[in-house]
Formats: sequence, C-alpha cells, structure tokens
Amino acid sequence: MRILSQSPERYSLHLETSHPEDVPVPQDGHVSLTIPPFRKGCTVYLLGIRVSDGYDPRKEWMVEVRERGATVRRMSFRDVAKLKTDADGYRLIKVSK
Repeated sequence: MRILSQSPERYSLHLETSHPEDVPVPQDGHVSLTIPPFRKGCTVYLLGIRVSDGYDPRKEWMVEVRERGATVRRMSFRDVAKLKTDADGYRLIKVSK
C-alpha cells in the first residue's frame, strides 16, 4: 500500500484481522503488509434453503488509516483490492487534511 498525503509519516495502519496489528507509515508512504493466511468458508444449505453464508475474511477484515489514534479512513480488504495501483503495484490510498 502507499499512503498519498503531504506528510504520510503522520499516519499508521491498523489491521483488524485474526492477528490485529498496527503498522507505522514511513516518510515515503510505502507500506508492505503481511496478511495472515485464510480460508474462505462455505455456504450451508438445508433442504435446498440457504441457512448460512460462507465466511469471507476479505469482507470482514478491515484496514484503518489512523492519525494520532483517530481513524480517518476505514475499508475492508475487498475494498483495498479495488483501489488503483501505481507502477510498482502498490495500492494507492489518498488521505487529505
């Protein structure tokens, strides 16, 4: 990921996953994350009626961009995957203040 801001070092990323983690953002705004392995759940049917949806961590796990502990942007991993990328493959997150 890459945080696009005049001062990206003011921010940190908080990952809400099976192993929560806080990651500081360096001056260049580039952050490489290690995502814990996951397995998508299955949908359960009973007599042809869906009784539960499969668990999808990409919808449930969140990334928060924080400034001094306050959340300024929150998105699911699925939303992150939809962000534009730069030439190096970093997902671009714009933060304005």
